[in-house]
Amino acid sequence: MKHFAITLPTVITLIRLVISPIVMPTLLVMLLPAQSYAVTGFLALLFSLLGATDFLDGYMARQLGQESLLGALLDPLADKMLMFSTLIALVATGRVYYLWAIIFIGREFLVMGLREVALAHGMMIPVMWGGKIKMFLQVLYIMVVILNSKASQSSWTVMVEHLTLAAALASTVYSAFVYVRYFCKAL
Repeated sequence: MKHFAITLPTVITLIRLVISPIVMPTLLVMLLPAQSYAVTGFLALLFSLLGATDFLDGYMARQLGQESLLGALLDPLADKMLMFSTLIALVATGRVYYLWAIIFIGREFLVMGLREVALAHGMMIPVMWGGKIKMFLQVLYIMVVILNSKASQSSWTVMVEHLTLAAALASTVYSAFVYVRYFCKAL
């Protein structure tokens, strides 16, 4: 593994890291209240593309043999910036209940804390599939929230939003449990 090589996968991660906390919240706060199908579709597409880069950069790094320490350090940070900034903007616009955002964000801080303590004890907590599934379900939930403008809400779209929320919350709590269990066993 190269240490701090700037590779194509790292560039993709850097783009997500820079665009996410600036563009997504700004566009959501400014445009989401318009409740236009075209606007919500554009915002959901942009968010899904940024979310997809989480999977794309890692896949490309492995396939091209371009894994780097820099990419490994920046990727989780970019994921958190995308999720945190988008969730905060959705809470600010009244589209996501603040408690759900606290659970999603709190899980990230819990896992980061576990990783820091593990490192201090000479251990490393690997990325687990539960974390990737959690990320996918959170991205799906947020896409549904963005698409489900108040003008287009029906019993069907509200049900889909509630189902994706339940799946995202369940995977968030379960993956936190898996990381805590792994950490406790490793100690």
